[in-house]
Amino acid sequence: MVQLNPTDEELCYMLCHLCFQQISKQCDGQILEAVEQFQDSISNHLHDYYLNHLSRPNYSGRIAALMKLNSIAQQFIYQDQINVEILKVFEVFFVNFSHPELFMNYQ
Repeated sequence: MVQLNPTDEELCYMLCHLCFQQISKQCDGQILEAVEQFQDSISNHLHDYYLNHLSRPNYSGRIAALMKLNSIAQQFIYQDQINVEILKVFEVFFVNFSHPELFMNYQ
């Protein structure tokens, strides 16, 4: 993350992408359609940012690096979800999360 040194716009895109991925795993129908529209919108905004503000038409490598970081974050979230499920099975759930909805699957 330090080497990549993402801009505020890139960080915003990464966080939105992570959130929308979590939502799309748990919802369907109209909510999923709205999430897809939001993802398209933020992707278009990031494209515009690279082309018009940074004058960087070839940014695919940078996007790949950002998405690699997001993939690592997704792996941590998934591992925490597994840990929560194990804790629930053995009834030893005593950990407080700031945002438990990220780690619990309500399906």
